[in-house]
Amino acid sequence: MNSTQDQPNGDGGSLCEYFCKMGAKCVHSNLGHHLHLCQTCGTLVVQSGAAIACEKRCFLVSLTIRFRNEQASETNDYNPMVTKFCSKCWGRGYQFSPPVGGDTWIAEKCAECDCKGTITGRQYGNSDFVDLVVDEAGWTQCPGCGFRFKASNPNSMIAYRHNRCGQKIRFLPATPGYVGG
Repeated sequence: MNSTQDQPNGDGGSLCEYFCKMGAKCVHSNLGHHLHLCQTCGTLVVQSGAAIACEKRCFLVSLTIRFRNEQASETNDYNPMVTKFCSKCWGRGYQFSPPVGGDTWIAEKCAECDCKGTITGRQYGNSDFVDLVVDEAGWTQCPGCGFRFKASNPNSMIAYRHNRCGQKIRFLPATPGYVGG
């Protein structure tokens, strides 16, 4: 893991200066990592790609960033391989434990991503097809994520998968008088 101390933040200053300006507290790990703590909750503030947030998400904003390794297609069941930041270490490759009897944080290699900071796998988990009724106005609700959407919206689906969660869906025609999802 690189120290954030020397990395530019786009404004000519370092990320350390930026974090400190936003109210983060500077600390160090047993391996010399330069870390920052959220003043609100005391958890680590991390940069993971374009996201900067504390582990409890009360410091700035957090984004989920995925890099597609392949396009969704019939051959991969519309479930492409993607690389995303590790959710255990936030892309750092190390997990940090609070200090015990001192002020040095303990750094341990992340077993989830084998210290790489990223994990590669299918974008969606596997799911069986679910039959969904579309109401007379064209709306339905995904049983996979609970999101209500218009079935005719081309951005809602990738072939037969719900774009938001990957649930496989088969649409049934509207039943006269049916309202809801």
